[in-house]
Amino acid sequence: MSNISENIKGLLEQTEFSASKKKRLRLIAVSKRKSLENMKDAVSGGVTALGENRIQEAVEKFSKENFPGIEKHFIGTIQSNKARKMLQYFDWFHALSTLKVARIIEEEKSPIRCLIQVNTSGEATKSGLQPNELRDFVKEIQKLNYLQIRGLMTIGPHTTEKKEIRDSFRMLRELSVDLKDLENDSVKFEELSMGMSGDYKIAIEEGSTMVRIGTAIFGERQ
Repeated sequence: MSNISENIKGLLEQTEFSASKKKRLRLIAVSKRKSLENMKDAVSGGVTALGENRIQEAVEKFSKENFPGIEKHFIGTIQSNKARKMLQYFDWFHALSTLKVARIIEEEKSPIRCLIQVNTSGEATKSGLQPNELRDFVKEIQKLNYLQIRGLMTIGPHTTEKKEIRDSFRMLRELSVDLKDLENDSVKFEELSMGMSGDYKIAIEEGSTMVRIGTAIFGERQ
């Protein structure tokens, strides 16, 4: 068994994941800057979803290896001129935050499922909508016919203060609840994508349904 497979086995045996088996919880192996062999090891270890955040790297990888039956998640922000390329390779988009990209997805009538990125940490370096912009953004999204919104996404604050991290994740959950009145056939707030290698335990406690794990599976990146 490879180190990657062992890391996945260790993650899945942890209390946080075991307890969450009673609810939906996707473990997304974030394979950016990792080789195809590493990705294959992760799939062999039981991962059913792979995440990438650089479109050119992802295209190169998925052109060589299709990974049938494995969900493909694009996690980074995307430039509008590269959005159509993303739609060819991915099942999920975790970082929708502009109407321009939303309208491209609409024009293509793509079945990709989208999560709206929200900046719940208040950090200037983070992408995403501000919480007070979210409701108006969703109202604009409601005018589109084919876009599939399935929830919200955030990146936790860059800190070791657990309370700040928890508050950030809790805010996303509360925003999701607050938006329930805007749901329709194409706009649903069912998923919460939050939690990475350093803070996924807190994210799961706060209701995450998707955790994006890179380092804890693949080791440190070069």
